[in-house]
Amino acid sequence: MSIVGKEIDALLKKISLVIIFADSIESAHYRTVKISRKGTEWHDGFSGSTQDLYEAFPKSQGKVGRRLHAAEPESVLFSLIKKYFGDSQYGVVFEHPQRWNSSIYRDEDDERFVPLALNDKGEIVSYLQSVEEGVVFLFPPLENTSGFLLELFESFLPEHFPQLFPSSGQFAWLDNGAFPVPGEVELLGDRKKIESDYKERVKKNEQAIVDLKSEYGFLRSLIFETGDNLVEAVAHYFRWLGFNSVVNQDEHSSDVLEEDLQVDCGDKLLVVEIKGIGGTSTDKACSQITKIKNRRMKQRNSFEVYGLYIVNHERYVSPDRRKNPPFTDHQLQDALLDERGLLTTYQLYLAFFLIRDGILNKDDVREQLFAYGLITLMPKDLICLGLPSEHLMKGAVVVVDLQIHSVKVGDVIVARKNSHYTKHVVQSLQVDGVDVEEANGGVTGIKVSTKVPAKSEIFVRLGSGKDPILE
Repeated sequence: MSIVGKEIDALLKKISLVIIFADSIESAHYRTVKISRKGTEWHDGFSGSTQDLYEAFPKSQGKVGRRLHAAEPESVLFSLIKKYFGDSQYGVVFEHPQRWNSSIYRDEDDERFVPLALNDKGEIVSYLQSVEEGVVFLFPPLENTSGFLLELFESFLPEHFPQLFPSSGQFAWLDNGAFPVPGEVELLGDRKKIESDYKERVKKNEQAIVDLKSEYGFLRSLIFETGDNLVEAVAHYFRWLGFNSVVNQDEHSSDVLEEDLQVDCGDKLLVVEIKGIGGTSTDKACSQITKIKNRRMKQRNSFEVYGLYIVNHERYVSPDRRKNPPFTDHQLQDALLDERGLLTTYQLYLAFFLIRDGILNKDDVREQLFAYGLITLMPKDLICLGLPSEHLMKGAVVVVDLQIHSVKVGDVIVARKNSHYTKHVVQSLQVDGVDVEEANGGVTGIKVSTKVPAKSEIFVRLGSGKDPILE
């Protein structure tokens, strides 16, 4: 059996329709060859024929003709074939398959095979055949095949094989509004207004998103830009942080050895080198700011000059999938020895939301930018209470074992999952099933104002109490 025949037989084992147009009988012989570095290697050949399209394919022979007659009883399909046959001609005729009837001890016509069209001699030109779970339709060549298939799929097949055409549009005219039931017109009018209002609201929402992305474009630039655009994004961020004097040196000097940004705080100066790269930083890139820092110290005759290298590393990769931190142990150690800072733009991005949510404040972030070694811009005044042993009420209650710090009703706890922090107000406490105003140790149930993300570490602030930002 041919490769196509095996595919058709596999298809017919499930509910399916196979449509064949029989133009002529064709056969061919094939030889396979394996091509490798050693040369070509011929393998055994195989033959294929259109007389062997599937296992139950009836016997056939080539015969050409133009006149068609309906098989008895005449079917709707014959009318459809005749309508689109036109000046075409058939090229193959078929024998009716036989099936052994044990009750009469002889072969008889297989009732699963239904002739559709015959020639003048009564030979079968078109048929349908049930094979296992599927049905095969064989038609002669037609003058207008596309028109025939369109009508076949729109009218005949959905009616006789509804399980294969559950969404047929044959009776779509019932729901086009031309034949309404009482009250339908009014409801359709209401729906149009609802759809119009919805589209207008979506349009306004989309514009609001565009405006928001424009307003906070510097944040997006921090995590994908490079060159001047990245430098300007960091400068914008520093001004938002509250630095009064942020100077883009590239706009004031063409010297390639100048820093990208200079932040003058009066009593001290921060010089910043900024890069956006596809990979991670070289030792030279990390240390270049040291030379600039030393030169500025001499110019100012002051040791209060600080160097900071900021990198948007692996900029083509989503920030949460990048190597963080992207610096080697050697680079981190050198930064400490040279008294300069290393920072990623992703840390700046994350810190924006920590400040917005009141977990960090701008003063602390500004001060951390003058630190040495790896700068993380994470809260420094938090004590870890560990991972909750249980999350109850869909995260509204967490159970922790208090060992090193107390918690009071009204305190603010902070949850950290990966690099993301959320803040939650303590609404009630339970120890051993008893409500308490303050828990000093042991297993404690903490009910909070908002749900705590699963698998989050829980923190409490040093000297915890009510958070002034929330009051």
